Amino acid sequence: MIALRRLDLRWCGSLESLPPGVGGLTALPELDISTSSSLNMLPDSIGRMSLPGGVSLLRSLETLNLRGCCSLGSIPEGIDKLAADWNLTSLQLGDCGRLSVPHEVFDGRLDTKWLDFAGGGKRDIDCWVAVYLCAPAVIMEYALTPASDFPTRDPHNIALQGLLAEDSTGWPSVDSLPQLHWVTLDKRQVRFGQKAKDRVERAFIVEKPRRCHLYRLHITTTQGKGDPSFKENSLQNNACSWLAGT
Repeated sequence: MIALRRLDLRWCGSLESLPPGVGGLTALPELDISTSSSLNMLPDSIGRMSLPGGVSLLRSLETLNLRGCCSLGSIPEGIDKLAADWNLTSLQLGDCGRLSVPHEVFDGRLDTKWLDFAGGGKRDIDCWVAVYLCAPAVIMEYALTPASDFPTRDPHNIALQGLLAEDSTGWPSVDSLPQLHWVTLDKRQVRFGQKAKDRVERAFIVEKPRRCHLYRLHITTTQGKGDPSFKENSLQNNACSWLAGT
């Protein structure tokens, strides 16, 4: 088992937790627990970085898919170190309605990426990343950095939306975000180059800036048939305290 290359636990509706020993699968590059609706916790061994002698746990993990784990309340704080120090480059957390995401997971590193298995292509999709500001602010400019692997996953039609400060009633829950009164501040089509030298950050001026407490980047189409993915979304003067995506 220590050489296991893929662990697929999708649609395990009765699965409530993983055994602590899962952290010992040191060669495992892919762990898929998506749509396990009863899963309410992950063992700390997933995020713990060292064993006696300095041997790291899950040091080969590249993809961790938790999408649709609607009972999951938290993930280990140390999991961000898997991205910082080892190989984790894709962490999917969409539709995890109870999840409070540690801000370290979104660390501003360009060697990690955000990927949503929402489907892609020219048809309409509905995926987004939201950021809650410590205090309401007017964002005048934002930027988007494409991932370096598949141009077909690049966002194409995007909109920067906000929850106006006067409409904010405090800290929102993840599952309430789609129902909020979003105001579109900027809407555009984006196209990144195909060559590596052209796949760099693109900055945009917000067309209709407003004072908002909550912002989200809403993606409705991608460049090709790939699932939407990008490296970074930054807001000018961004002082965020909470992030989510679906």
